[in-house]
Amino acid sequence: MPVEDAMRHRVRTWFAKPRIMKMRSFGSVVATRIEDLCDAIFDRWYRLDFDGVIEQADLATKQHASHANAVRYEAVAGIDLRVVVSEALRVDPTIQNFLDLGSGKGKSCLYVARSFGFKNIVGIEFSAQLIEIATANNAKFPRQNIDYVLADAAQYKMLPVPTIVHMYNPFDAKILDAFLTNNMEHFRSYGSVIAYVNDRNRSKLTKFGFETVYRDQTRKLSVYRLPDTFA
Repeated sequence: MPVEDAMRHRVRTWFAKPRIMKMRSFGSVVATRIEDLCDAIFDRWYRLDFDGVIEQADLATKQHASHANAVRYEAVAGIDLRVVVSEALRVDPTIQNFLDLGSGKGKSCLYVARSFGFKNIVGIEFSAQLIEIATANNAKFPRQNIDYVLADAAQYKMLPVPTIVHMYNPFDAKILDAFLTNNMEHFRSYGSVIAYVNDRNRSKLTKFGFETVYRDQTRKLSVYRLPDTFA
C-alpha cells in the first residue's frame, strides 16, 4: 500500500473509532509521555547511565555458550516495568524478593528500589561490561539493597524464597528453556511470579505449564505463575 494511502487509512480508522476509545487511546499516550519525562528527570538528577543500545555482538562476556543467544542491551521503559511489577504483586503482595534476568545497566533494579518495597533485589547479567556500569549507577543511588551477580541465566539457580522474576526479553527461547528447566522445582515450591516485558517467547512459559494472569497485547507485557501454587 502506498504511503499516502496508508496514512489516509490510519486517519479514517482513527475517526471511525468510538469517542470513548479515542479518549482512552489519547490518555494512554499522554500518560506514557509523562512517565517517560519523569524517568528522564530521575535519570539526569542522579546522573544515571541507562542510555544507548549495545548490540549483542558488542557485549563483552566470558559466557561464550550464551552469547549467541543474547539480545542487544536496551533499557526498559519505566512505565512498562511498573505495570508488570504491580500486576505481579497482585498475585502475591507479600513477595519481598525481586530478580532481574539480564539486568544490563541496572535500570530495572534501581527503579523497583525506588518504587516498591522489596527486601532484596538481585540483577543477573552475563556481561561484566554492563555489571560495571550498573554498579556505578548503584553507587549514586541512596538505596543499597541491590546486588548484581555476574552469571549465565541458563545455569542460574534461584534462591529458595518467593520471588518476582523480571525479564525484558534478555535472551532467546533456548536460554529461557534452560532457565525454566533448572528452576521448575523452585516455582512449584515457592510460587514465584514471572513479570515479562516484550514477551516474545511467552509461548515457552505456556509449554512449561505457566498460566497467564495478566497480558497487555498492545504493549507486550505479561505476568505468569504456575497454577495451584497459591492458596
